Amino acid sequence: MFGMGIFLAALDQTVVATALPTIAEDVRATRSLSWIVTAYTLAATVATPIAGRLSDTFGHKPVFLAAMGIFVAGSLGIAMASSPEQLIAFRAVQGIGGGALGVAAFVLVADVVPAASRARTQAYLGSVFGVASIVGPPAGGMLTSTLSWRWIFFVNVAAGMVILATVAGVLKTARSNRPPSLDLAGMITLTGLLTCVVLVSSWAGTVYAWASRPVVGLMAMSLLFAVVLVPVERRAAAPVLPSAVWRNRVVAAYAFVGFLMSLTLFCMITYMPVFLQLVFGHSAAESGLLLVPFMAAVMLTSIGAGRVIERTGEHAIFPVAGCGLVTLALLLIASLNAADPVAETVALLTVFGAGIGMVMQVIVAGVQAAVPQPMIGTATAFVMLARSVGGLLGVSAFGGFFSEVVTDRLQGDLARAFSTMFLMSALPSLFAFCTAVWLWRRGPARARSNRPDTKPTGRSGQSREQQVHDE
Repeated sequence: MFGMGIFLAALDQTVVATALPTIAEDVRATRSLSWIVTAYTLAATVATPIAGRLSDTFGHKPVFLAAMGIFVAGSLGIAMASSPEQLIAFRAVQGIGGGALGVAAFVLVADVVPAASRARTQAYLGSVFGVASIVGPPAGGMLTSTLSWRWIFFVNVAAGMVILATVAGVLKTARSNRPPSLDLAGMITLTGLLTCVVLVSSWAGTVYAWASRPVVGLMAMSLLFAVVLVPVERRAAAPVLPSAVWRNRVVAAYAFVGFLMSLTLFCMITYMPVFLQLVFGHSAAESGLLLVPFMAAVMLTSIGAGRVIERTGEHAIFPVAGCGLVTLALLLIASLNAADPVAETVALLTVFGAGIGMVMQVIVAGVQAAVPQPMIGTATAFVMLARSVGGLLGVSAFGGFFSEVVTDRLQGDLARAFSTMFLMSALPSLFAFCTAVWLWRRGPARARSNRPDTKPTGRSGQSREQQVHDE
């Protein structure tokens, strides 16, 4: 049932994307159109690490229920909004709930699913995003045209209330015994840092030039917040980003892999349909259909990898294989031209999707297996935050690279422009491949997912994962 929470949040974004022009026109928010999107993205990004830390402090189930309640409240506010200000404000509230839901649902897996089976379960949860991306746009269009865009959010409210009641009444989880302690200074500083990062990714190259004062100023503020965050977290009794998490080599390596692969993934998701339309001459509908095998490959390989991990306990090899496949696919995609058959394009996109499926959910399971139970929420949120920031920066950076550098220098040669951009997008996946190989060769990260998270082994009552971290 908590998987339905992820589906609801993921579906909302794809549904809203279709209905956005109608929503903006109805509440006279055309001039604020970008803020309707940015408000949700900003709030969701900020909520991710904070929700992870709160779940470790107060318990995973309470945070999930709170996140769903916030999401429902935001949806109800949007459905009843009558002005641009109300729409943007409630969209931000909904983003807080949506961002927290993404973490809380994956963290709940650690409470109700044995460690050896988490990769498989999380693969099913991850496939929800693929289903939402396929179902969302037509559902949004149908609700908007037949009823009203407000029914999109009324449906959220009804479904959310059912999920709330079910999880509250049925799901039984252990309560957190940790004394409540909040790192308010760290949360505020981290919020400032992430706000600057999201605004840079949203404005740079679109609203403002990369070298403009607002963008450069936001970059400087990001650096300042990052510098301030370090001593703030060192002094905190219960830091929002504990050093025990990001100093763990498995967590750090997989967070880096997730960041790099998200750079590549969101570049492809954003610009591949444009490539298919402008270079190959496909219609918008045809380009969407050509991406279906890619989404199917992501879901099937993710589930397949989860099943193999459940049987063997080996997870570290999958990011190696996945990053390698993605790099290879991008190099071959960069060589495509309008004369190549459609089947070749579909085949390469399928290979690309297979590689992505071996990475994105596997690294979450790997991270949860590498930390003790009291840190699972924070570690999971850390990796998911890295993926989110990578995706935001990937769309912005590659978009700016394409429009401001490649197209100008190549004088409108779109085929060469896209080819150059795909080659550039292979660099992050190549670095991710090298990182995954390094971790795989280190050895102790292997087969850890089939060991109990908190099984004491004698040395001061520490778990095996704590000992590995200390080593």
